[in-house]
Amino acid sequence: MPATMTRLEDPVRWAIDLMCANAKRSVLEIMKWEIPTPLIGDDVVFHLDPTNPRILNKFISGVRTGRAVHGLLELLNYGSKEGRLLENAGWAWEISKCHFIETLLAKHRLGFYIKSTLWLSSGEHIYQAHCDVADGFLIHMSGRKHVRVWPTPQHYLDEVIFNFSDFEGRMNSQPMDFVLQPGQILFIPGGAMHEVIAKEKQTAVSVSFHMGSPYPMLTLCKELNKLLGREDVFLPEEMNSRKKFEIQYFQPSDHFGIGDQVGDRIPDALAQGLLGSLQSRTTTSNELREVLNLWWKISIESPHYEQPYP
Repeated sequence: MPATMTRLEDPVRWAIDLMCANAKRSVLEIMKWEIPTPLIGDDVVFHLDPTNPRILNKFISGVRTGRAVHGLLELLNYGSKEGRLLENAGWAWEISKCHFIETLLAKHRLGFYIKSTLWLSSGEHIYQAHCDVADGFLIHMSGRKHVRVWPTPQHYLDEVIFNFSDFEGRMNSQPMDFVLQPGQILFIPGGAMHEVIAKEKQTAVSVSFHMGSPYPMLTLCKELNKLLGREDVFLPEEMNSRKKFEIQYFQPSDHFGIGDQVGDRIPDALAQGLLGSLQSRTTTSNELREVLNLWWKISIESPHYEQPYP
């Protein structure tokens, strides 16, 4: 950690001040349920208006009194060439430059993104089981945080195109339990189901870093149609969802290793997997393969990946 962060005497006060100074960018929630009787569905939290001073004070009061509240603030959102950095969060960029950027440049030759988020919560509650698109590092700074992680079953890892809608299937493995203490870091692979459990009323502060290059199939269709000069490439109806956990992805960097020579033609295994799902009205499969090669060559020469969602 940068020296400016290791000298923090009160991480909770620091997190509250940062969220108050950036209220418009914060996401604040009051949990509707507590351990051990969670509700199921979309109504598990009250979403608060962080720009309303009265509501913001209510959230801060909840943090200080141990009520079940949860807040987050995006600190850094960086694509291969540009991004956004929150004021007073330059340390997040320092961490990225020192520990992540060089490896990301070597591994993700078509481009990558890296995102850092501040998490502030208190009270006894469960943050529902979910998975993230990309690999993540959770740096814990205050309080205790219980995290349960389900290793991803192998057949999901073998897929060329994937989504995260099958939560039940992804949890069909023996979970691993971690109790994070201040100063500890937990790595959670992209696609691995995990839940965060707060068992004490004390306040927890963490900062996460998520990074990688999951490429949405919807974005690929847009890029291919741009190269074709016509709206001709599309996906089957069941692959067109834009919901967070139903979007179809592929991972270009899964098809070559660090240090490998990356040619200007798309790897065969990736091309075959993509061609199995891409559909077109007039473009033949051979023509579509050549357009994929062109897209690959352009992307290798000028990485432009920015966001995980189209």
